[in-house]
Amino acid sequence: MSIKNKYFTIPDKYILLLIFISALFLVSMVHYASKTYKIPEWDEQHYMQMATGFYRLLKHPTVSTPYEMLQIVPFRQPGYPLSIQPFLLFFGISHYYFWGLFTNGLYYVASFFGIYFISKSYLTKRSSFLAAIFFSCYGWPLLHVHLAYSETAVSALTIWSIVFLIKSNLFQNRKYSLLFGLFLGLGLLTKWIIVIYVAGFLLYEFYQIKKIRLINKNVIINITLSLLVTFVVAFYPYVANAQWMFSYFYEHRSGGAMWQIVPEYETNPLSVYSLTFYLNTFAQLGIVQFALFIAGFLLALRKSSKLKGITLVIIFGYVFSCFALLKGDRYIIPIFPYLAILSGSVFDQIKNIRYKTLLILICLAFSFFTFLGTVWGKGPMKHGFYALPPHLPFGQWDRIYITTVSRPPYIYKISGKEILDYIDQDSKVSKIKDPQVLSLFYYHSLDEPLMTYNLYNRENPFQITNFIGTTITNPEKDAQYITETIKNSDYVLTKTGIRTDSNFSKENYTTLKALILLFDNYFKISDYYEAKETIWIYQDSSEVSIWKKKSNISIDELHKMQEQLFHILKNEYETRG
Repeated sequence: MSIKNKYFTIPDKYILLLIFISALFLVSMVHYASKTYKIPEWDEQHYMQMATGFYRLLKHPTVSTPYEMLQIVPFRQPGYPLSIQPFLLFFGISHYYFWGLFTNGLYYVASFFGIYFISKSYLTKRSSFLAAIFFSCYGWPLLHVHLAYSETAVSALTIWSIVFLIKSNLFQNRKYSLLFGLFLGLGLLTKWIIVIYVAGFLLYEFYQIKKIRLINKNVIINITLSLLVTFVVAFYPYVANAQWMFSYFYEHRSGGAMWQIVPEYETNPLSVYSLTFYLNTFAQLGIVQFALFIAGFLLALRKSSKLKGITLVIIFGYVFSCFALLKGDRYIIPIFPYLAILSGSVFDQIKNIRYKTLLILICLAFSFFTFLGTVWGKGPMKHGFYALPPHLPFGQWDRIYITTVSRPPYIYKISGKEILDYIDQDSKVSKIKDPQVLSLFYYHSLDEPLMTYNLYNRENPFQITNFIGTTITNPEKDAQYITETIKNSDYVLTKTGIRTDSNFSKENYTTLKALILLFDNYFKISDYYEAKETIWIYQDSSEVSIWKKKSNISIDELHKMQEQLFHILKNEYETRG
């Protein structure tokens, strides 16, 4: 119980423990985010592009700013990048990725308390607390809280939507009904998938209303008002980008062009592959947590169980995910809180105190070592996924995992930032406004951090050109355009070692290789540019040289470049047919 006096209320011991654990987790999150050398990858790029793009627009807002913000990545919902804005507007974008991960940490901590409050409606306080602790140390959610995806935010907003839905007492309480509508709206603003994870529990609430004949004027008004709040909060992005969002949904959920190039078993939601894909994800929590969840799920199916709504959240989320073309562990992250709740419910069913205590200690030990292994790469689980040999005939789920996934900070130094920092300092000294940079290489492991730092960390990104992905369509016009780029370039970057990799198909490198050939065999770069700095590249133990323009290139020299480049491009174009 809470202890009350005249001035304040002391929370119960489990809330105090959650506050303490949350504080430790945030300290760990700050340390992790400040030490890792990882950069945004894949869809993380979308959310960080939105976050930094929103920042730049909000620094100088106009009437059209809301619409312009939604066009940065029009098929993504803006909620998660918007929640990063207070930090970016106060601290700037030089550490944008840190603040993205820190925001995820806040959402994750909010999930602990939400799980506790949901569980407390059905379980004892101790079991509710254990459910929150189990979730806080689940391998997959822990991994993704350290990645700049929106799933952690969706999880937290889904949880709190259900917290307020429970507190609304079947929509009899108006305040909590409105709060349910607000958090559902915020969830939709973050990702539309929240509808799936709330729908099961909401339908169960409607069933209860009908069952006990609670349909009256007050309940109907509260339901209407809550849904109206949801609509007002979330409608604008869906209206403004309806075509983009429908196209994205169609491609990944309903049968777009992507569905024609993958095996049939991946597109069939009833195939063994689809039905067991996420069962395998659950199994990768480790044998103890997986067995605990299965036991909790089976107990919840009993007629006397009060956890029917929780099981529907899991069933709706799981079944819907089977219909997705793209399957991956992160897409089902919002379901893990409910696995933890069912896991916690098992302890209320064990009557033998010794067995219960022993099981709790085993689960807490696994949780603790999972946290150490997943976040810091320490302890017996630091390598992740100790598994028995595959013998199970269940499709994707073909083995027993003793431990869970592990993802320590990326501790290896990567280069890229130093190159742009030097150009930034030198251009300011030379009073070069908006310097143009020509890169005579594409090495993905270097270009990815270089371009990421340029686009997201800098208030005013440099224009960096390397012609990667530029195919030859008209050798004469292409040669003229490339020569004009050389003429306008204030700095040129060259690299030893790998200069063009195999990250993309060969066609993407043809123009860049032609430009490299031009300076390797026909023109000396030192005739036009002065070597200013050499920077060591950790990724492949090479060097990047930064060259600065000595003076304007003469018209005659530019004509010679253009003519020679034309012949190189024409030869390549004709060779390709």
